[in-house]
Amino acid sequence: LLIYGYKPWNTIVMIGPFWAHDLPSIKDRAVRKGLLNMTNFDDNRLSLLDSLDANIFYLRLIKPEVIWCPPSYLRLLAEAIQKRGIEDVRPRIIISGAELLDPDTRRRVESIFKVKVFDEYGTVDVASRAIAWQCERHEGHHINIDAVYLEFIKDNEPVSSGEEGHIVATNLFRYATPMIRYDIGDIGIPSGEQCACGRSFPLIKSVEGRLDDYLILPDGRLLSPLSVNYIFWDFFEGIHRYQVVQEKINEIAIYVEPMPGFDNIVDNIRSRCSRLFGPEVDIEIIRGTIEMIRGRKHRVVTSKVKR
Repeated sequence: LLIYGYKPWNTIVMIGPFWAHDLPSIKDRAVRKGLLNMTNFDDNRLSLLDSLDANIFYLRLIKPEVIWCPPSYLRLLAEAIQKRGIEDVRPRIIISGAELLDPDTRRRVESIFKVKVFDEYGTVDVASRAIAWQCERHEGHHINIDAVYLEFIKDNEPVSSGEEGHIVATNLFRYATPMIRYDIGDIGIPSGEQCACGRSFPLIKSVEGRLDDYLILPDGRLLSPLSVNYIFWDFFEGIHRYQVVQEKINEIAIYVEPMPGFDNIVDNIRSRCSRLFGPEVDIEIIRGTIEMIRGRKHRVVTSKVKR
């Protein structure tokens, strides 16, 4: 937190999948400032299960310097604040976690709030916020090797730098329930480089996503969610939100909430997807509203094909 620029007197708001009504009254604690947060960061928690209007109301009341939030909801929040012309929710630091942060969401959130997004990688099974994090240089995720030992494994062997592997974690501080060589279910790429920030923590070059979200193509390829997301990187102005769903091994549906100008880019999107997925895959582009399921992680890319 200090590396992100946090000060002990700053107020943090965490927005997550917990029930707000199980906590002390938000109204009673909405004005609690940073020094009171130091002993318990959960003092300012808002719930993904509550309405967007309610959470925006309390954010305007609290005026946090730091917001921690899953990227799918963070994007929803940023777009609502921009659309309504709200000027008094201006955090200095934004932290994303719990989901894969795709490049389009990062760029959209940063453009609206005018601050950099720091992404964290963790899992409640091993260490919810203590596996890896981005520094101010954003050249990868620094691994907290004093807390968690990570391995990147493929075919039961460690991969080389720059290669994809299953992320396998050993927790170094959990004594009641040790987690030893635990396959998280994510695919990542280790980096052999040292970050320009000078810190000696080893780097994860990229977290590619969960293995369950990889697309299985007819030619035998496994395609990472991050590879799919890069297709939409250049269409920032024409798409409000999108979701890629593989219904069958040769059928992929692309759900799109279009913005003005989408008609000018739809053929380009279809062409890029065809090159990426291959000629054997039928692609359907479906326009409409993409529903965000309350209390669940939003999966931008998902496959229904059995492994």
